[in-house]
Amino acid sequence: MVSCQKEPDSPNHPSPLPYLRGVDLSFQPALQAAGVQYVDSNQQPFSADQLFLQNGWNVVRLRLWVNPQEGHSGSQEVRAYAQQLKAEGALIWLALHYADHWADPGQQSIPDAWQSLDFPTLQDTVAAYTHRVVSGIAPDVIQIGNEINAGMLWPMGALDSMDHFISLLRTALESAQTARPEAKRMIHLAGTDAATQWMFTQMEAAELAYDWVGISYYPWWHGKDLDQLQNQLLQIHQITQKPIGIAETAYPFSLQWNDWTHNVVGLADQLIAEIPATPQGQKQFLLQIDQICSQLPQSWGWAYWAPDWVALNDTQSVGGSSWENLALFNFENQALPAIYLPPSP
Repeated sequence: MVSCQKEPDSPNHPSPLPYLRGVDLSFQPALQAAGVQYVDSNQQPFSADQLFLQNGWNVVRLRLWVNPQEGHSGSQEVRAYAQQLKAEGALIWLALHYADHWADPGQQSIPDAWQSLDFPTLQDTVAAYTHRVVSGIAPDVIQIGNEINAGMLWPMGALDSMDHFISLLRTALESAQTARPEAKRMIHLAGTDAATQWMFTQMEAAELAYDWVGISYYPWWHGKDLDQLQNQLLQIHQITQKPIGIAETAYPFSLQWNDWTHNVVGLADQLIAEIPATPQGQKQFLLQIDQICSQLPQSWGWAYWAPDWVALNDTQSVGGSSWENLALFNFENQALPAIYLPPSP
């Protein structure tokens, strides 16, 4: 577990939580069901969660979908896995998508079961759902929505219905607070550019009550200048006056592949020029991310997305992992140097 003396919150909002170094292990139940196995740097078998928790990673982020068609990331699975992780010493970060599948800036589809609801009923449903899942899972961090740059629960909560979007967000935040008052409530957007800053300005104008800011940062989508990243994180902090951190990030250890599923990253021009796609380059990137976050006036920390999403057993699969060269395990499922980071500054 990370033991850091840095207090991420202001005196007016004290936090019992340490500075966080997290991993999103939402794929683990599905990967375990598929028989995926991992080994540490000495080729000793390890579960992915235990390997991270024994090497200074202290919070596990888990996505939650409302009624997932494929079964994984639903409330029953997430609750069971969260209980297991708590027993292993992990803090739990619950990422509520308010969707049946992926939610991000390009898609925020309302769950199928909620499609026919009018707005007041949708608002009541969001409140009841939030209270139920937060009470059942009892997380330490509650992320309300996932990358909600363009709103949530489309079409009712899209940006062209800003009042509805803010109302839904307020409802979810208040319900989460009632269900788990000791948890930190996070608003999560992708990128740090002017549009993201504008969105946080709107949220502050609406006087939404939340605790932390979370940002997704991937160099190939959000810019390759780490100095600019740090400056823009600072600008968002100045807008919100809230602890800020990087909720999702990743970097490749290779530009090669281990299955026939098209990878998200595979070209040299997707990289930061001075950081190669090598195991040591991947570690260098994370050390710089850690340094950037730890040097902000207020930061809760950062998290790595899907470090465990390796190729499945069939290396010719076109439905495997698009992320295997961004995992923190190599193509033999062996732990890479980036897992073994020194304590945060």
